[in-house]
Amino acid sequence: MKRSGLLLVILIFASTCFAQRKKCRRKDFKNLYKGTTILDYQTVFKKDSITYKQLKFTCASWFLTSRAMFNKLGKWEGTLHSENHNDYSILVWDEVELLSNQQLFTVITFGYEDSSSSSSFIVLEKDGRDALASSSIDQNKLATALETLVIDYGYKNDQFMEVYRNDRDTSHYKDK
Repeated sequence: MKRSGLLLVILIFASTCFAQRKKCRRKDFKNLYKGTTILDYQTVFKKDSITYKQLKFTCASWFLTSRAMFNKLGKWEGTLHSENHNDYSILVWDEVELLSNQQLFTVITFGYEDSSSSSSFIVLEKDGRDALASSSIDQNKLATALETLVIDYGYKNDQFMEVYRNDRDTSHYKDK
């Protein structure tokens, strides 16, 4: 009896580990994302390495977070291009109210599309501090607010891709 219980625990643990490593399938992008996690995002800016926390939506289309922001707030204020993020633009919205306390944030969105596709948010306070850092008192509230934003606005039929492509065609290649 004890042995079968131990085997059951091992089987559940192994299947959980296997499920977490499972690659995203193309059809998953049409449905809700598979989950979220807060983890480090490291980038290079003017030869300096910078690390921020990102709220990452796994098994999601690369533009899920960007489209949600676009559908709620309209076109972004700026784009960034990172050495480790060449294929897709990083979009930036300034002075965004995400919580009911009227605090304003800078919201950065980006994503990747490959075998483990994802879409992410980085949120900065007005003074540039990482609002998703573990030391932030608003970390959990922001994560919840951003997940709600994605559910409410990320899957609506919209004009995002048309605006994104036009902006990318006119601005992205001028920087290179």
